[in-house]
Amino acid sequence: MVKYELPRLPYGYDELEPHIDTQTMEIHHQKHHQAYVDGLNKTLAKISSEFHPQYITSVLFDLTAIPESVRSEVNFFGGGFENHKLFWETMTPKMKEVLVVNWVIQLMCILITLKILKKNFQTKPCPLRVVDGVGLCSIKLLTK
Repeated sequence: MVKYELPRLPYGYDELEPHIDTQTMEIHHQKHHQAYVDGLNKTLAKISSEFHPQYITSVLFDLTAIPESVRSEVNFFGGGFENHKLFWETMTPKMKEVLVVNWVIQLMCILITLKILKKNFQTKPCPLRVVDGVGLCSIKLLTK
């Protein structure tokens, strides 16, 4: 079975000050993100590893492979785990650079999503996956 662990930060808890204080970073990483890790591992332990042989992002893009009894938990905890992992990786002591990059990435994601929706909405059902957090933008179009 895949067992997820709390990822190490690529910087110290204090390195984002004065933007984010040390205590907030410690709580957010050690307690909040750890809760997603624990919830994801606990949920995945309920099912056979044959249902989730890939990394969690692959699972989130196709939750139909996950038994319905735990699907919403995998979506919630897996989405929270991956969003926070992405959050830590994009944060840096060079905050101004990251803010511009994040804004550009989010804008591109919105524009691409809108373009896909406009092109396909009238001809295909278009389920959007909602996961905890703001950073993860995913869309899967049904082609059947």
